[in-house]
Amino acid sequence: MNSMQTELFPKASFEIEAKHTTHSGGKGEYLHDWYSYLEGFSSSFVHEILKTYAPNAEIVLEPFAGVGTTPVNSSILGCTSYYCEINPVLRKVVAIKKKLLSLSDSEKSKFLLDISVLCENLSSYLQDVGPSEDLRKKYYDCFDKSIFFSQDTFEQVLKFRSLVDQIALNDELLAEALEVAILSCLVTCSLLKRSGDVRFKTPKELSKGVPLLLPSVLKQLNLMRDDCRNCPRALAPMNLLANNSKEVLDIKSIQADIVITSPPYLNGTNYFRNTKLELWFIGELLNNKSLRVFRDQVVTSGINDVTKDKGKDILPLVSDLYAELLEKAYDARIAKMMSAYFYEMKIVLEGLHHHTKPNGVVCIDIGDSVYANVYIPTHTILTEIAKDLGFSLYEEIVLRKRYSNGGAELGQYLLVFKKMDSDEK
Repeated sequence: MNSMQTELFPKASFEIEAKHTTHSGGKGEYLHDWYSYLEGFSSSFVHEILKTYAPNAEIVLEPFAGVGTTPVNSSILGCTSYYCEINPVLRKVVAIKKKLLSLSDSEKSKFLLDISVLCENLSSYLQDVGPSEDLRKKYYDCFDKSIFFSQDTFEQVLKFRSLVDQIALNDELLAEALEVAILSCLVTCSLLKRSGDVRFKTPKELSKGVPLLLPSVLKQLNLMRDDCRNCPRALAPMNLLANNSKEVLDIKSIQADIVITSPPYLNGTNYFRNTKLELWFIGELLNNKSLRVFRDQVVTSGINDVTKDKGKDILPLVSDLYAELLEKAYDARIAKMMSAYFYEMKIVLEGLHHHTKPNGVVCIDIGDSVYANVYIPTHTILTEIAKDLGFSLYEEIVLRKRYSNGGAELGQYLLVFKKMDSDEK
């Protein structure tokens, strides 16, 4: 591809069906359904942004990669992609996609054969291994007496851990594919449900039956095999820039042509608790304090992310909002959550400014929120922060309407910024 033009590509406003601004919009696309992720968007969203704002882009950056929709599709289109993702579960999902997209024809043929053999023999393989006693111990260390699985399913989960570890001794790629297939089924086959935040299934939901783990994993492996067979090879590499997007300022600039991302919304979602079963399965949770370690690293967006030290640094831009929340909200942590969110997002935006070339484009999908009838215009505040850092707002687009738990009308927005040259500031 040619170098990006010095001015944004002139075109009518970005337009896309609302469903493609959510993860469900990509349902059925290859690589998309490998792990259900509420906080995401479809490949069409990435393609349309690139076509609209950076048709000649060579380097794409995604600081909140999730399951990898931006880096995967950018690399397939021939753009070198860089990404950050702090959740080890999601990094595993992105990593297996990255590896499979880079396979040569002969390597892909071998993998397809290997995964077919695994599917044919999965039941017998599982019978031949014992449950992982190490994982069993970690379960009780992490969750104490909480019961998240039926006893039969729990024993099968432990056996799956042993099988993954056994396969990894001879075939790391196949083991990683099996592990991701299991991860995608853990919550569905448990007594929990991911609906916004993860919660226990209601008696009514349980009465409909809980899917069995073995056939669910087998179905997922077959999906992954078919997707691998049908997806093209990536034309450009995918690179992990850093785990944490708040820690990229000291890394040499990649000079990205465009950033495409959706940061955490300031909506109270506990992103790490939502993946606690998966984190436990891959050995990232050692005890009941491990989730706290992860929450301390993320961009503060949930009330449980707040600590005594988070929220002390209040940007002047949100000081009035902080005072109002402190007065009206049912919990003082909400005001601290809000102030910490914008303080930390400023750090992220500083990193994006560092890693974007002059006249580069930054596209941010973000939503607003409301607490105790106090409206928080996240998109407007982020815009003001970005302007102070040397970005100019090129376009603000309402992608779709959303609603708070209390029924207040909210929005999902696309913010398009241009990094100004030094002589434009």
